[in-house]
Amino acid sequence: MALVAVDLEFDTLGEAEAFKVALEELWRSSQAMAAMTGAPRVRVVDMVERKSY
Repeated sequence: MALVAVDLEFDTLGEAEAFKVALEELWRSSQAMAAMTGAPRVRVVDMVERKSY
């Protein structure tokens, strides 16, 4: 299993969810399916707190 983490920032949760849907649609294309092994998964997370040490 390969994991890729991408840190993107959106102004709203709705924009993040819309991007997630667009990725899922892209991954359903025949070209993308031929290049991937397994089913990709997307997780949207929201930062609750940020601290600098």
